[in-house]
Amino acid sequence: MRRYTRKQTGAASIEFVIVFIVFFMLFYGMVSLTFPLLLKATYEELSAEALREAITFRSSQTDPQQAEDAVNAVIKNTWLPEKWVKTCNDYTGYLKTNDPIWSVCVRYNDLSSILPKITLLGFDIVNLPDEIRGEAIISF
Repeated sequence: MRRYTRKQTGAASIEFVIVFIVFFMLFYGMVSLTFPLLLKATYEELSAEALREAITFRSSQTDPQQAEDAVNAVIKNTWLPEKWVKTCNDYTGYLKTNDPIWSVCVRYNDLSSILPKITLLGFDIVNLPDEIRGEAIISF
């Protein structure tokens, strides 16, 4: 019986490595799918909250810069790092006021710097989107 057990030396470690790779791919796939969804929800809520704050400064007696400052303050006080929050391409700042439509847009376009893309055994675990964007629009 001892003859056969010597041939199995190291088999458990090889099996462990194979199972570990599969579980790692599954875990990283789950994380890299939920993280963009979390960011998308955060950007949507952040833009809606910033627009709510800007609406309080809509009256004609106030300076339009006050609304922009209020939006910037809301965005600055979020849990997101400053480098993760950028203005949208067609916006000069976070707030766009084309009466009667006001909108706030927040985006991030370099997800690979947050969550790197991993290729394992020739497979891309998850392809992340090019941009995550949250936009809130109101018409008066």
